[in-house]
Amino acid sequence: MLGEGVFYVDLEINKSVVIKGAGVGVTIIESRTVNGSGLHFFHPKKTSKVSHLSLRGSSVTLGNIRLFYTEGGG
Repeated sequence: MLGEGVFYVDLEINKSVVIKGAGVGVTIIESRTVNGSGLHFFHPKKTSKVSHLSLRGSSVTLGNIRLFYTEGGG
């Protein structure tokens, strides 16, 4: 559970997780990564869930950055 606010992340997650925010526009996950993804899920046989939040890219530049990326799983 994430509360209200902006959370700056560049995460690689290799297990099942549930990320639930306080609401769209209320909880914001912001990526400042230059290479890769803000949230990168890589687990071939597991499932994760992300809900009730907003994803936002770097305020400097987005370029070809993916904010959210999955490899395998669901």
